[in-house]
Amino acid sequence: MSAAGFVRWLHGATVFLHGALTLALFVLIAGRGTRAHLVLAVVAVLPLLAALPGLLRGRAYTAGWASMLVSFYCALLLAEAYMLPRLKGALIVLAVVAALDFVALMLYAKARKTADRLAAKP
Repeated sequence: MSAAGFVRWLHGATVFLHGALTLALFVLIAGRGTRAHLVLAVVAVLPLLAALPGLLRGRAYTAGWASMLVSFYCALLLAEAYMLPRLKGALIVLAVVAALDFVALMLYAKARKTADRLAAKP
């Protein structure tokens, strides 16, 4: 696989994992059925949605700051899993998705910056 192909693959993985995390988190919170949970779900996913346009455009800068945001979500999901034994399985699965998203974001940011630097050399 070429370097450009690897960057494209990482971009696809990043967008997929970030979208999956956003959607699954929304469904988990909003699925409780009350209006308060729906509002909480919207508030919880707004920061993740803020990163989505930049990720779809393939911006390495967005991937860099989104990775720090996702690490916060991973920590929160693990804390919630500890506090809510009934939802422990779902929350740990979401925390694993968040950790994979973090790794994909970091790899994409580094690979994209390296590819851009190599392309700029004469």
